[in-house]
Amino acid sequence: MMRDHFLHESELEESLNMQDVIYLDSLVNIPLDAQATTCYSAALNDLGLTAQTRLCLRAAGEMERQKMENQRRIDSNKDTIREELSGIWDEIVEMIKRYELPDGFEGRKEWVELGTLFRRFMEPLDIANYYRHLLNEDTGPYMVKARPKRYKFTQKWREHAERMVAWGSSETTFWAEVEELRAKRYDQVRGEIVRLEQDLYAWVSNGWMDGWGPMFSWRVLVSVSGGRHSLLSIGLVLAFQLL
Repeated sequence: MMRDHFLHESELEESLNMQDVIYLDSLVNIPLDAQATTCYSAALNDLGLTAQTRLCLRAAGEMERQKMENQRRIDSNKDTIREELSGIWDEIVEMIKRYELPDGFEGRKEWVELGTLFRRFMEPLDIANYYRHLLNEDTGPYMVKARPKRYKFTQKWREHAERMVAWGSSETTFWAEVEELRAKRYDQVRGEIVRLEQDLYAWVSNGWMDGWGPMFSWRVLVSVSGGRHSLLSIGLVLAFQLL
């Protein structure tokens, strides 16, 4: 019996060594003709796949290929879209400064709304990118050294149009302030933290997001321990509501 076992093991190893494994790395290359002479043909014929089945497999492969192509296109375009939008608003600001647009242009309701919408979508992304690349270590705080005019101007447009106090529409710079506060001792910035919390609650309770596509809700939890501050949870939840 032991001898038969070893003979069976030897035959099994020999059989495995003789196997011809075909890897179908691309469904779109599956031949439709059973008489085709590609490396796939023999294996597919052994499986008994009909022409219709092969066609379905190729269609599935083409769908997956198109999905990957769509993702590649989106990934390559997202930065371009941001740059194009920023360029448009930079040009608008410069045209206003050169008196190349009608008087009162920046006070028109539709442009105030468009400017605010653009700022709410884009500035948090710019702030995140600025601190992610540690540009603050070389250039300085975003709010002091790096905030573009396109955001400063569109913020002032809204504050003027709605008769707000200065910095009454500073919600888009929230993350820049948080980034700077994180690096300081609590006893140095306690007043700023209290003021920032008050601003957050005011933005939500006053319904500043009403009627806008992007709707933000903010939650900040600050704990005090041993004379230092710890930002345990700083959450920004963005929900997009179609108007």
